[in-house]
Amino acid sequence: MTQSEPIYLLRLPEVINRLGISKSTLYNMITEGTFPSPIKMGRKTSVFPEHELITIQEAIIRGDSDENIKELVLFIQEKRKKGLHC
Repeated sequence: MTQSEPIYLLRLPEVINRLGISKSTLYNMITEGTFPSPIKMGRKTSVFPEHELITIQEAIIRGDSDENIKELVLFIQEKRKKGLHC
């Protein structure tokens, strides 16, 4: 993804629908470090960048280990801090 491409932000229901998991499973994954934490857009609004969801889905489909996915999540979150996207 290049900087000129738009960044699509997904709300929680869309993320759990695309992953086919429950909300509690998603939050367990976030707690375990196998899924990036949401971005707070306001007091009651959190979003997930679509490209991050796709990156994690690809890792799961490849059969990456939890440790590799945790490293990927850390990489994603570092990119966020620098204002970049994967």
